[in-house]
Amino acid sequence: MDISGLTGGSVTLSGNITDAGTGLSGLIDNNRIGVSNVVDSATKTANGIFFSYAGIGTASVTITTNEIRNWHNNGAIYADNTGGSYTANFKIKGNTIAEPGAGSFTDLGITDGANTSSDTINVCAEIGGPTAGEKNISSGPTGKSDIYHGCSGANSGHTFNLPGLTSPFTLAHVATFVAGNNTINAGSTLTYQVYDDNGGNGIFTGVGTGCGTP
Repeated sequence: MDISGLTGGSVTLSGNITDAGTGLSGLIDNNRIGVSNVVDSATKTANGIFFSYAGIGTASVTITTNEIRNWHNNGAIYADNTGGSYTANFKIKGNTIAEPGAGSFTDLGITDGANTSSDTINVCAEIGGPTAGEKNISSGPTGKSDIYHGCSGANSGHTFNLPGLTSPFTLAHVATFVAGNNTINAGSTLTYQVYDDNGGNGIFTGVGTGCGTP
């Protein structure tokens, strides 16, 4: 599907779930969002693909083989996991991300609770992989972060799981692991940045081989 010329987020998947027996499941696959060399063509004000979930239960989303160009703000793909105590599972593979807009700060952003909040949100994310078809391909201006993981919320009671990650579970090692599973286009000087707003590194894990996504 070709998507362009929108004011808000081009593709938005959101929910506020209060029943533990329910949740949110979605597949965003094979879309061309934005047009090469056309400023703000993906979105004039927001993210290319935006995920927002709150409450309880489980959200599971697959984001694969999309091409995202010329989004104006935040991220090409941004998963805002804040506001509650739940599980959020992601498979993000094979996407091409290029030509970030003036307000962009990341190609891919994933949060794990709001900063200084009591959120206990368990995130599992498959980001790229060892084979060419799995890797997300990113390019952008110097100084922009390529992959951003914001680990916030409560200091205990939840994890950010990256299947295949091995110890030490430090921020630097997490960045190296994600970098190895993705590709930066020639000519770009992007970096993989990982943050823990509450300090410490114990929130990251590397359990299993997948995240139970659609």
